[in-house]
Amino acid sequence: NLLDATYANWGGSDPGEPTSRAQDALGMALQPWPYENPPYSGAAGEWNDIRDSNLLYFVVEYGDDQVLETNGSVELHSIPWLGYEVQGSSGDPIELTDRRGTLISKRTTLTQAENDGETGFLALEQSATRRGEVRYSVHQFDSEGAAVGRPKSLGTSEPRLVDWEDDFEIDLNGDGDIGHTLNQIESVGDVTLSSSTSGGFTINHEGLDDLELVDLRGRAIKQSKRYEFVHAEDNSSGGYDVLVNSPRRGDDSYKVRHFDSNGQEVGRATSIRTSEPLLVDWEDDFEVDLNADTNIGHLLTEIERDGDVILSSSTSGGYSINHDGEGDLDLVDRRGRVIQQSSRYDFEHVEETTSGGYDALVNSPRRGVDHYKVRHFDSNGEEVGRSTFIGNSESALIAWEDIFEADLNDDSAIGRFQSGSLDVELI
Repeated sequence: NLLDATYANWGGSDPGEPTSRAQDALGMALQPWPYENPPYSGAAGEWNDIRDSNLLYFVVEYGDDQVLETNGSVELHSIPWLGYEVQGSSGDPIELTDRRGTLISKRTTLTQAENDGETGFLALEQSATRRGEVRYSVHQFDSEGAAVGRPKSLGTSEPRLVDWEDDFEIDLNGDGDIGHTLNQIESVGDVTLSSSTSGGFTINHEGLDDLELVDLRGRAIKQSKRYEFVHAEDNSSGGYDVLVNSPRRGDDSYKVRHFDSNGQEVGRATSIRTSEPLLVDWEDDFEVDLNADTNIGHLLTEIERDGDVILSSSTSGGYSINHDGEGDLDLVDRRGRVIQQSSRYDFEHVEETTSGGYDALVNSPRRGVDHYKVRHFDSNGEEVGRSTFIGNSESALIAWEDIFEADLNDDSAIGRFQSGSLDVELI
């Protein structure tokens, strides 16, 4: 019965509505009722109380599918209220279902779809973290639209999102480019070294394909505040060398990492650390001035040029000789190690020998007194045999003056001076 006339839009022809005859459900009439059985108890648009066991037949009509995106060769459609489907360039739309065969729920926000390069499909899901950050996942479906495996989480990583731009054929991070962009670090020589928005590094050799640098385990080498990739160049083995600076307490500290022709790291890095001579050793390889002395390679400071051989000290920390302008040779010891400059001795003279090698006069002062020896080298500059001892003997030193073509004892003469009487016959 009506309650205080607060609502009177019940069946207008039947003042007994609503009734209390266990009619505890409610229905709205879409046309006069009872259906085609006048006199009618109610009109279209009026409510009627009915039994909850009564069966009502109805049809729900949904709107047309909505096109969400058309990038690439696959369109992503929204099925109103239900889920999603993909539409290729030909054939019927394919509904996307989960692993149980149920339509992917509209609670899952799909924004992009594309072929997976084979017969299936990829779809990009967008969601939000508790902090309101946008995160992404990639779903994979077979040719019939059924989910394959679990979605691949990209998290909130922009580099990982951009990894998929080529797959979805669209700029996903709004930087105006599809795929990662490269920022050139250096292009001296034949190889260009760049950092990438992927978070790693690439090299390009003479305009060929970009190679991503990966470590010994095949993982991309990531950019870091702890180090900088400074230079890259090809090497004689067909791979690449990369100079890396890892500053320590404000001082540059270098090493060279080695990579094969595919950009994968091989072997151990060559340590340079803070040694300027060792750094300059690599200038010719990287074709660049690394120590800012405006020169590429080591500088030579001439010690002497008496005779046919020039003796020089080098910024490598060692010594070099040059015979008649035929090229510089580093002097090395019997183990092949560069002979280093030292405050304990001085290399003073070098000259070729009759055997095709070289002799070097070395002074190792003791308590202010000169002490000499002669070290012997082969034609390649490598030390051979034992040194010839001279000590502080002036006579023994003079014996070497003709060989070194120099006045070694400062008597203004080269070699031994012969004194004696001269007989003169007067006529």
